[in-house]
Formats: sequence, structure tokens, C-alpha cells
Amino acid sequence: MLQSNNPPEPVKPSFNAVNQAEQELERLVNEAEAEYNRVIPRAEGQALQSIQQAEGYALDRVNRAQGDATRFNALYDEFRRAPEVTRKRMFIETMERVLPRVGRKIVVDEDVEGLTPIMSFEGCQRVEVFKPGGGSAGRGGIAVKIVVVLVVLVLVLVASSALFVVPEDRQAIKIQLGAPVGEAIETPGLKFKLPFIQRAQYFDRRFLEWQGSAEELPTRDKVFIFVDTYARWRISDPLLFFQRLQDERGAQSRLDDILDGETRNAIANHDLIEVIRSSNREAAADESYPEAAGGLEEIVTGRDKIRLDILAAAQARTADLGIEVLDVQFRRINYGEQVEPDVFNRMISERQRIADRFRSQGQGQASEILGNMDRDLKRIQSEAYREATEIRGRADASATEIYASAYNQSAQSRNFYEFLRTMEAFEKTIDPNTWLVVSTDSDYFSFLKTSGP
Repeated sequence: MLQSNNPPEPVKPSFNAVNQAEQELERLVNEAEAEYNRVIPRAEGQALQSIQQAEGYALDRVNRAQGDATRFNALYDEFRRAPEVTRKRMFIETMERVLPRVGRKIVVDEDVEGLTPIMSFEGCQRVEVFKPGGGSAGRGGIAVKIVVVLVVLVLVLVASSALFVVPEDRQAIKIQLGAPVGEAIETPGLKFKLPFIQRAQYFDRRFLEWQGSAEELPTRDKVFIFVDTYARWRISDPLLFFQRLQDERGAQSRLDDILDGETRNAIANHDLIEVIRSSNREAAADESYPEAAGGLEEIVTGRDKIRLDILAAAQARTADLGIEVLDVQFRRINYGEQVEPDVFNRMISERQRIADRFRSQGQGQASEILGNMDRDLKRIQSEAYREATEIRGRADASATEIYASAYNQSAQSRNFYEFLRTMEAFEKTIDPNTWLVVSTDSDYFSFLKTSGP
């Protein structure tokens, strides 16, 4: 349909396919962007977390190294002043902490102490029947009453035949012996006519509708199209209308001839583009009509001007019929049956191409977004790993330097470090299930012997 916003039924599926493809494009892009927004911020947070953990590790590593070095230097100072006494004291203190755990098991037994009814009312109505008492009238008054009734009936009959009412939405003329007499009555109200020999003929004062039938008409460029028109008209001169057309049925028949003929002439005198377009507007960007990329062909007349020409011609031909054509409109313009399949096929193929393009664009944009996501994700993770590893490496190097400066002061400091680490290993490795095999001449055995009951 050239004027309707709704596509023809044969091409509706292709239009729907374009809409679905466009929605699919938006869905793919939105899903890809949502995935990007979900993954990248989380990766950035995890990267920041790993860097912060590395920084925490570095602080802990260096601080522990400094603490161990400070402790070692304090013990080593004491050891240098009294090596043998310090060694035995530290050995005995370690055994005091370790030996009580050997061969013992500690079992910790943790014991815990434990609806309104609806009523209807029925009223009673008393009907009283009055029976008036009757009486007999005199025979003399009956004749008088009959005469009065007859006179009243005659007057009513004459008045009803002489008076008539014209409603607000009607106009009328007087008909006498089949011919109109007097002027047309266009004002509503109570009117008078000669009784029995005249009658009132009513006509509608409202705007009336004329419905044209869809006809296949050729344009000047030999394209057959279906044109469906409608019009609004009114009875402007009731007297002339009655004389020329008699009634609305005759008027409708005459309008069929006039409006259909003028429409046929107007369509035949103009090209198709003049019939379907009304202005020289700029072409909208629409993939459905690629030929409009260079601009639409200019028109000289246009659909509105053709419609006004049909209206003017119809008004001129109906002026002597007592009617006035108020408006003429094109309800619908369709391609003819000969060219309609080709047009529909072209529309379907164009819409399919547009739908495929939307799908390709959606997949391409989604792939691009996901590719950027993978690239950014690897960059964030690798940069975070590099920075965290560098931080840990610097911390390990600093800790190693601190330990080396503390433990490698001399051969005596190295021996003292070995002894100190041995004592710490005893405390960490001996548990209640440990078997101790010691020599009888060792200080350890001597301490075991003296520590018994």
C-alpha cells in the first residue's frame, strides 16, 4: 500500500524479520557489553587485589626479616659474651617446652549443658382498590356530549394534517399533488401546510458520506493501480435537489458517476509518482529504498493537488443538482494485480537483505566487544602478575639481604644461627607421637633423666 503505514500482508513477515533482526542486533551488542562490564571490572578488582596482596607480602616479608635479624643480633650479642652458658640455657629452655608434650595426648571433651449473615427485608405494599360508585346520566346530556366529541375529533384531524414539525437535523419542502410548492424550509420548528392536499418531504441537513468502490485505473505512465476514494457532501438546495434527484439514493447514484469519472480522469492525466507523493521532501535514510540515496524525483502536482482538482471538478458538476461536495479523499492506493507480485517480491528481498545486514552487524559488533574484552582481560592480568611478582621479588631480595647481613657476620655467627634454627626445628617437629632416640652421653639424655619424676 502506497499510503498506509502498515505493510501489505504478503510482505509483513519480511518486515517482521527486519524488526527481529534489529532487535537481535541490539540484544547481541547489549549482551556483549554486559559481559564486558561484568568481566573487566572484576578482573581489575582481582588485579588490584593481587597487587595489594603482593604489597602486603612484601611488608610482612621485610618486617619479619627485620624482626628476625634484630632478635638474632640480640641473642648473638649475648652469645658472644658467654657462648657456653647461652648455648646450654637455650637448649634447656627448648627442652622444657618440648619434652612435656612427648608421649602425651590431650583430649578436649567439650560438654555443653545441653462471617456476617445477610438479611433481606421484604416490604409489604398495600393496594387499595377504590370502587367509585356509579350513577346513570340523563339521556338528554348524551347527545350533547357526542356532538362535542365529534367536533373535537374533526379539529384534531384538521390540525394534525395542517401542522408538521421540522427537526434540527432536517430540512423540508411542501409537496402538492406531486409537485413542490413554495420555498424550502431550512429552519427547525412547527410549520403549517394545507391539510389533506399537501405533504412534507424531509431531507437531511447533516454532512453525508459517499463511499467509492476500489477501481483499477491506469496512470499516465501506464501503471495500473487500485484507487479507493470517499467523499463528504450535503444537500444545499432541498427544492432543486428534489427536482433533479428526488432522494438520497438518486444523489448517491449521480455522485458515483461524477466522482468516479473525475477520479479516473485525474489519475489518467498524471504519472504514478504524482499520485502517491504530495511534496518534494528530502529522502529519508531507509535501506528499503536504495534508489533514493541520490534524492527523490521532483514532482510538479502531487497527490494533494490532484485531490483538490477532483473536488473542484465535482463541485462544478454538482452545483445545479442542489448538492455540495465538501471534501474528497483517497482512502487507499494499491498497485494493480499485474505489478503487485513483482513489487512485493522486491520488498521481501530488500527486507531480507536488511535483516541479514542487521544480523551481521550484531555479530560483528558483539565479536569486537568480546575481542576487546579478552585483550583487556589478558593485559590486566599480565600487568597485575608482573607488578605483583616484582613486588614479591624485591621483598624477597630485601629479606635475603637483611638475613645475610645478620647471620653472615662471622663463622661464629653462622654456627650460632645453625644452633638456633635446630632448637626452633625441635619445637616445631616434636609432637606427642614422636619417638626420641638419644645417646646416653648427650645433654639431651641428661636432661631427660633429670626431668623424670
